[in-house]
Amino acid sequence: MAEGFARHQANWLIVYDNWPLPAIDYTKAASHLMPLLTDMGAFSVFDAIFVHDDSHICEFGNTPIVRALVKPSINAQSAGLTHR
Repeated sequence: MAEGFARHQANWLIVYDNWPLPAIDYTKAASHLMPLLTDMGAFSVFDAIFVHDDSHICEFGNTPIVRALVKPSINAQSAGLTHR
């Protein structure tokens, strides 16, 4: 284990992907990345791995889950439904 790393009940890795790439098929990319993460033993260290950019978040655990990110609307903000 790396110096300074302490294990907790749940260990997550969150990666922000800011590479300026053309449109990505996130479901296809997630299905390609999942076996690579498994083969490298990433889940022996992390319980879940999240990769996100400004439009999507991909959760890797038992199976990859891809979700679109949506900015809150002005109506939701005025109704107090968002964090400040």
